[in-house]
Amino acid sequence: MIGYDRIIKMLAEHKGELVVEEKGIYSIEKFLIARRLMYWQVYLHKTGVSAEQMLIHTLKRARELTLEGIDLEIPRHLAWFLKNEKSGQPEPGESLFHFALLDDNDVTAAIKYWTEARDFTLSFLSKGLLDRQLFRLEWWNKPVPAEYVEEHRNRVLKAFGENVDPGHFVYTGSESNRAYDDAKDQIKILFKNGEVLPITECSDVPLYTQTVTKHFICYPKRLN
Repeated sequence: MIGYDRIIKMLAEHKGELVVEEKGIYSIEKFLIARRLMYWQVYLHKTGVSAEQMLIHTLKRARELTLEGIDLEIPRHLAWFLKNEKSGQPEPGESLFHFALLDDNDVTAAIKYWTEARDFTLSFLSKGLLDRQLFRLEWWNKPVPAEYVEEHRNRVLKAFGENVDPGHFVYTGSESNRAYDDAKDQIKILFKNGEVLPITECSDVPLYTQTVTKHFICYPKRLN
């Protein structure tokens, strides 16, 4: 819980700048701590990252198939992006036109259609998203070892056959978070004596200015 009402009460104007009164330091610190926790516990939760990666690869696979000339059932504005060749750069206005008319309903409808696709990879990923059978995601404090990734790629080939591309079933990557970036507009504290200091110089906030990076590997649960 964030005492946002107290933070608002502690805001003040000093020589044309927005500052926080000295009494509000701990409320600001609590806000930054909560922001950091929200990123790793909610915004970058395993479930969300897994679903995002699956969606990315579902769209990539659909694009591969459409560029190969395979006819898929796709809502019109989404189809424009999947069928557009990289070599032919479209007019910016055309891209914006289709993008502005694209929404969640188009993507959801496409995923429903693709659950019945003949292509195993596209069907498998689409069913996983629709039925919330999401891939397992493991966080690592260092890059995932290549041999560990290769082990899971081999298990994919064993489970689903040699004809599938394991790159659509085993994902690796990283996510970073910085609770407070003091390189941008700084939070400044106004003291009773009229002195103004950046919060990084008068509290424990420097602990939260560090960029935290976590690496991940994502793969189907049925491989376990």
